[in-house]
Amino acid sequence: MNTQQTTELKSSNDLRFNTQKNIGKNVIYVKIRLNDECKNGHQDFSITGDIYEAGKPKTDRYFISGGCIHDEIEKYFPEFIPFIKLHLCDYKGIPMHASANGFYHLRNGFNKTKPDNKAFKAEYCKYYRINEGQFDALNSCENELQFSVMLQTLGILKQWEMEANKAIETLEMLTDTKFIVDSKRTQYIAPTADQLADEKHKQETGYYTLEAKQAREAAKFGKLLGKLEAERDKEINKATLEFEAKKQVLIHGGEIALNNVIFYTHTNTLTFNWRSYDNLPVETIDKIISSMQLPEGVTVSIGK
Repeated sequence: MNTQQTTELKSSNDLRFNTQKNIGKNVIYVKIRLNDECKNGHQDFSITGDIYEAGKPKTDRYFISGGCIHDEIEKYFPEFIPFIKLHLCDYKGIPMHASANGFYHLRNGFNKTKPDNKAFKAEYCKYYRINEGQFDALNSCENELQFSVMLQTLGILKQWEMEANKAIETLEMLTDTKFIVDSKRTQYIAPTADQLADEKHKQETGYYTLEAKQAREAAKFGKLLGKLEAERDKEINKATLEFEAKKQVLIHGGEIALNNVIFYTHTNTLTFNWRSYDNLPVETIDKIISSMQLPEGVTVSIGK
């Protein structure tokens, strides 16, 4: 009777693989992991590296470079490109804060490449691992919720997950360990039922039509213009009040009184003898005050 012995693959929720390679006079060390090292509830991919002088201790003195040296890793370990693409993505291949960051980058660009840059589309597609057609569809979104829904309807979430699954299989082979998913959440926050209902209502009622968009832009413009006008009117009113108050000082006290008074716009207060020198006698000031006809709301004080 033949018996066949089978060995069961070990399992872990924490996969780590380290390797190294001599590159000229130096050595490059590569570290790949898939775990919840940050203790944030989801397991993430990471690939980093360090370069040291060959044959020397791994100390600061012989350190060349390190961290996210992805260009060097791609050059000497092209087989690790899938992990470079998934760096800091969760176990389903979802980038950090997929909806919030994705929509923000779409509208504001990256540090060096803004949306009006010809290279932006290609850079965005590479960073978020999507094609140009998917980019064009996402670029039509007006808000983060619409963007989040589009990630589902365009199949991007599934696309990301397939890439992650292939990378997990590779890492399982490299570590001879079966990956256990114990994540409590992912980097994608799915819209709630109420949000989806609201989004559906907007689509059905023409919220995203060109006419509706133009109407919203016109309303937004009008609101901003109204704010500017209100700020202008406020400053005009303040300047007018100060002018009328100081005009009374000039009429009843002349240039010497005008040079000795200040108007505080935050309290609408006309203050005489506000400086510590060249002050007018209090009797003179009292005479001027009794003669003035100040605008309503303006008060008078005499400094010490």
